[in-house]
Amino acid sequence: MISRILAAIALIALGACSSGGGSDTDPPATPPPSSTPTPGSLQFVLDSVTVNETAGIAAVQVERSGGQDGIVTADVVFIAQSAGISDVSLDVTAVSFGDGDNAAKDVAFTVIDDSETEGNETFAIELGNPGGGATLGAVASAAITIVDNDSVAPTPSAGFAINDTGVSLCATGLETGIACDAAGATSDYPGQDAER
Repeated sequence: MISRILAAIALIALGACSSGGGSDTDPPATPPPSSTPTPGSLQFVLDSVTVNETAGIAAVQVERSGGQDGIVTADVVFIAQSAGISDVSLDVTAVSFGDGDNAAKDVAFTVIDDSETEGNETFAIELGNPGGGATLGAVASAAITIVDNDSVAPTPSAGFAINDTGVSLCATGLETGIACDAAGATSDYPGQDAER
């Protein structure tokens, strides 16, 4: 019976050592290392882009750099300049990057091809209101130029005028061998006499 008691005491002592209640020589438990999340910053890849008026859908890209921890977002805002909502529509109003995601994201916009001769037009797209701990990078705005595809009507050169039929006729010199003030000029080019 004493041997059973001694065996039971030995088992109890052995269990106490293996459950962490052991000697003073055991090293203290080390807490797991903590890391500070690095969400990164968001910015446009390019600060300016040129597209043709016939482009249809075009895009600029937003990149995430300096970290990829957590889900981050930013608003995308259209800033009208000489191009307004009749010339372009923004197809995206926010960008989002998932945890661990640093692949560039497209910010799409649609260029509206009109028949107006208006020259090149510009607008801007800006990032704002970053979320998830992200910050905005150095290129938080992209300038977009739309190259007009509509021809400018020809301007008559000095000494020439355009008649009602669109035919050029001289006003002060000779063209096709007919003097501008000759009687034949009005018969060959109807309506021209009022424009001399």
